[in-house]
Amino acid sequence: MADENCKLAMRELFNSPALHLDRLRFAWGVQAVVAHLPYIPKVRSLSLFTTSLSENLHLVNPHLTVLHLHSSGDPMDPRPFRDMLACVASSLIYLSLEDSSVALSTEERKFDCVNMPTLHSLMLGNYSDVLLVEYFLSSFSTPNLRMLGLLQMSWEVLSKTIEVLHKLSPPDGFVYPALETLVIEAVDPVDPERTMLLLECLPSIRELDIGGGAADVFLDYLVDRDLDEGNPAGVLCPRLLTLRWCEWSAYDGALVRRFLERRAAMGKPLAKLSSDRETFLELEEDTQAWLRGHVEVYFRESSFREEAQSF
Repeated sequence: MADENCKLAMRELFNSPALHLDRLRFAWGVQAVVAHLPYIPKVRSLSLFTTSLSENLHLVNPHLTVLHLHSSGDPMDPRPFRDMLACVASSLIYLSLEDSSVALSTEERKFDCVNMPTLHSLMLGNYSDVLLVEYFLSSFSTPNLRMLGLLQMSWEVLSKTIEVLHKLSPPDGFVYPALETLVIEAVDPVDPERTMLLLECLPSIRELDIGGGAADVFLDYLVDRDLDEGNPAGVLCPRLLTLRWCEWSAYDGALVRRFLERRAAMGKPLAKLSSDRETFLELEEDTQAWLRGHVEVYFRESSFREEAQSF
């Protein structure tokens, strides 16, 4: 939709009972939409799919709780990006940043940190470069984060993300002490040994969801780590209770079984296995029976994105 057409549509919107709407999703005419946001005071969920960000993004509703931002064009100017998040820092619960990049100068890396105490769920993914990941993680404090999703990342970006999180971890604590769920979806096979640094940074997680190129290699490495089975202190993610796994194969069934056996032998057994129904039921019956006999198997009815927004 062209900007002029979008403006006409917005005028019609403002002259209707739609002033009471609480969700907006726009893929075109984003600049016109943003300029009119002050006239939609009750919007709480906003999705913007755009090729650029305007200077007036600070006009977003300060009571916004859900924000999806997909900016796939030129690198974003960090100033309006920062102003926008600063505006909603005290209310935002769910934030998704995808297909985005940022243009940063040396001076712009020196901004004071923005505290986002209400943010519970953060989804980062599909980046063409690593600057935005590094900038966000370093410039925005999210001390009460409960779900972190690293989605469809190349190994280069995922590796840089792990490096930044590791550096941000304080000597006497952890970068996200309240984190409960970690989702990893890599488009490339990962370096499992380096990825262990990520789990070392996030010992509080109770749910681990791994997929894409990360899955088999990552879990295989977890199973075969050289640990003393009688020393539970050596277990990564000691609070882990739920493993989420999709796209099963015969190898995956055996791998997950070995992982569950290893955790039980270390005194840190898992309680639940979340799975896609169709692919799980394609496993051999004895594998299904063993898994059901050792953990509670349940089939996910919603995506982790939907679950993240329910916090």
